[in-house]
This record gives sequence, C-alpha cells and structure tokens, in this order.
Amino acid sequence: MPWVTVAKLEKADVQRAFPLMQLQRKDLTLTQWASYAHGIIDQNENDEGGFLVARDRLGVILGVLQYQAFGTRQDARRLTVSNLIAHGHFQKQRRRIALALIQALDDTAHRLGCRQVRIELPEGDQRALFGGLTSLLCNSGPRSPHISFKTTPDEVRRLRDGSS
Repeated sequence: MPWVTVAKLEKADVQRAFPLMQLQRKDLTLTQWASYAHGIIDQNENDEGGFLVARDRLGVILGVLQYQAFGTRQDARRLTVSNLIAHGHFQKQRRRIALALIQALDDTAHRLGCRQVRIELPEGDQRALFGGLTSLLCNSGPRSPHISFKTTPDEVRRLRDGSS
C-alpha cells in the first residue's frame, strides 16, 4: 500500500478535512466549512467537480484540493483547482502528498476530457501555505501529454520574477 492515497471527499469525511481548510482560513468555522463542502458535493453529483483528499495509511487527511471542470467542447475544457493544501511536518512529506494530489488531478482532468489544468492560488500570506507547491505543480505536470498545467497570470509573473 502506498504511503499516500487520493480519493474524492465524501460527505461522511467533510469534518475530517476541516483542520486542513482551517490552515487556509483561520476564521473558518466547522459549520461554514461543512455547509460549503456539502454544497459543492451536492452540486457535482455528475462528477464535474468536488474535492480530492490525500490520506496516509491510517486514513488521516493530509491534503485537500478543490476542482471544477469548465467548458462544453472537449478540446476547450479546463479543470480549475483551488483550495490546494498539502500538510506534512517535513518538506519531503509535503512533496509526497503534493505529488499524489497532482497525479490524481492529472487523472481526473484526463477522465473529464480537460486539456488544461488551471491553478488558482490565494494572494498574500495564504500563499505561504502552499510551501513550494506552485513550482512543483508547474514542473511536475503534465503526466498526460494532452494536459498543460497553468497558473493565473499573476502567479506566472511571480514565478518568472522569482518572488514568492
């Protein structure tokens, strides 16, 4: 069994993902998170969006990302990613978690017929929570030759300029 496995977040596990989401937004309450997550899950019964979670061997959630597919033409479909969090005590752990999420994201984009994955990152202090995931996402994908990983224009500028 791999150290990290990734699967869709089910309603029964929404509360288990709350501590990670609270890392991104300290003022977020469990009630707010549960309402938001259940709404996203309910809206995406057709599997066009939702959350992917990375778990360790004990089932503890160590990574979360939110995704949504857009577009109607197969060649123009895009998968947009937000709320990406990979938590580990060491950089090597965060990297393993992030790589597992990236592989699952790539598989999801391929399954949904998306040719591009667009990563939306937060501004300001929240960006630090990504702990190098931006460059990892840009440099690790795509595994499928038809998918290109992109970030928002501001993020591309920051990566090019070397600022964080």
